[in-house]
Amino acid sequence: AGNTSFSFSDRTNQLIVTSHPDNLKVLENIINQLDIDVDPLTKSQVIYLKHAKAEEVQALIEKIISGQNENKDSVKQTTSGTTEVVQVTEGSPANANQTAPVTEITSINACKCIRICL
Repeated sequence: AGNTSFSFSDRTNQLIVTSHPDNLKVLENIINQLDIDVDPLTKSQVIYLKHAKAEEVQALIEKIISGQNENKDSVKQTTSGTTEVVQVTEGSPANANQTAPVTEITSINACKCIRICL
């Protein structure tokens, strides 16, 4: 039922379709189904840290995330889901046995979320 051609205009964000009138009805239906608002797969959020260094927190979170992918056997099972806890004491490893403020990062796999307690 005729040739169909497509072009677009970046300036006006328009799709230009040339085809047989019967095809245009079908194509318009398809385009309307495709042209919908979709939630992005990722979101960005800025979290201001009061005490910890952002570079260190980033490294710990990356370690937790990569550890979940590599070491699924070492993750503790709980009634609310799967939980992994990493504790880091402030200062050098030499004073790790001393009582010091602790940064705790808990990743709850079942909720697909990360809770950071500072």
